[in-house]
Amino acid sequence: MRFALLVLLLAAVACDCGGDPGSDLAPSDAAVSGDAGARDAASGDLPDAAADLGEPDLGPADGGVDGGLDLGPDLGPPAPMCRFLDDVFIVSCAAGYRYLRRWYAIDGGECPDYYTLDGATFETEAEALASDACSPDCTRHPSTSVTIIRCGIRTGYILFRDDDCDVAIETPDGIFPSREAWDEAHPCE
Repeated sequence: MRFALLVLLLAAVACDCGGDPGSDLAPSDAAVSGDAGARDAASGDLPDAAADLGEPDLGPADGGVDGGLDLGPDLGPPAPMCRFLDDVFIVSCAAGYRYLRRWYAIDGGECPDYYTLDGATFETEAEALASDACSPDCTRHPSTSVTIIRCGIRTGYILFRDDDCDVAIETPDGIFPSREAWDEAHPCE
């Protein structure tokens, strides 16, 4: 509401509409007339913005957060809000390399950990890995970040390691088993 009033005010100031001197749209009105503020506030053409300062506009008729709409029955106190962080892993699956994420609550409380694999959610790591025939013995975690000059451009990759399997490198061009495989798949031009 205040933004709309500001836009109208700026448009009126910028516009030399050539109206009569008593018009609210005439630029000379506020500059010359000593009673411009009192007359403009009393004119009733626009709502008085000063009366609304500091109070949020909550919607239709300012009748509350829901604007008077019936949102259904009161279901009691809301469930606890959970904030999560994720650990990212690279796993070897039937379809190739995939990202497995373990999500854990940073606030503790009643928020259980869970896993995602390509957007699907699972309660356990074993369920996530079994969903796409991923190797349960090879869950690579990020270990080293490397910055290099490749093809004349600054770039880099992240090494993902697991003691039970070969390293995987995450590059801007995808995931590869080695730097040589990355160079072969995306040679410099």
